[in-house]
Amino acid sequence: MVGTANYISFHEDDLDHAKADVGRDGSTTRLDMVDRGTPYDVRFDGVELGAVRVVRYRSGGAVRTGTSDLQTCFSVDLPDAGVKQVEHRSESTEAFPGRAVICQDVGDVSMTIGDGYSAYTVRIDRDALDDTLLELLGHSPGHPLDPEAGMDLRAPAGMRWARLVQLLAAAAAARSPVLRNPLVAAPLHDAVVEGLLVAADHRDRDEMERPVHSWCMEPVHRTTEAMHDQPEYPFTPALLARVSGVSERSLYEGFLRHVGWPPMTYLRRVRLERAYRDLRDGSDDETSVAGVAGRWGFDDLGRFSDDYGRVYGRSPAETLHAGRTG
Repeated sequence: MVGTANYISFHEDDLDHAKADVGRDGSTTRLDMVDRGTPYDVRFDGVELGAVRVVRYRSGGAVRTGTSDLQTCFSVDLPDAGVKQVEHRSESTEAFPGRAVICQDVGDVSMTIGDGYSAYTVRIDRDALDDTLLELLGHSPGHPLDPEAGMDLRAPAGMRWARLVQLLAAAAAARSPVLRNPLVAAPLHDAVVEGLLVAADHRDRDEMERPVHSWCMEPVHRTTEAMHDQPEYPFTPALLARVSGVSERSLYEGFLRHVGWPPMTYLRRVRLERAYRDLRDGSDDETSVAGVAGRWGFDDLGRFSDDYGRVYGRSPAETLHAGRTG
């Protein structure tokens, strides 16, 4: 389960101080300016959510840097300005707007980061990626994940994943309280992990995209029972698949066939009903629409009010007022 968000912030304009700081993590082996006559400035801000770390990175002054093995994680750079040259696993590639670079957990990495480079950097633990791939396939692939070094961010899957990363980084920069809500943070965490597997090219991609058929109602029934019994639990698609006993894709297709909605949409409706009950019964002055919405994982009050109005024919505030006036 994803715990509390851990916010990250770093700013340094002195190269020697930066060397000392980045050297403490034991993985950075080299950091130097391409041109010692230019000013140095680096800033990054982000958040750690369980096995995922998302950082907004900005660099002033071209630098050369190197790292030892990432050891237990994959690293992805999604640039929005400038160019970064990467040497990894005997392969040379470039990251630039529209093209991401994926570095695996084995092998040293050498990088030349151009002046004015800015990017979103994502690190994901290998175990999280392996577990998610198993959930998506419904079986162990029997070989390690081995994505290609480059990823097209202009393709639909790449664009969707990049947008998710950007939204998470913006929430982290604002120190948004929604990232401390497990009902919001856990699905976001899993969406980042799964999104990389969907957007990157790797040997299991074709099997992931192959249609599946789910005719049995029992996995869907087990899952809906769990949702109604524990609507406050931070369920994710992967966790619901484990409850159901089938793969994540099979459960998704089963819900579409037997319920008409994806599993997470159904869970949202279950939580919307709990929010309705809390508002209806909220006769004390401490109950608020924002508090109830946040309790049930609705981080966007506008969308919460729209969804609520479509289902109950009135606004959340009207329900709360009616409860207080009896």
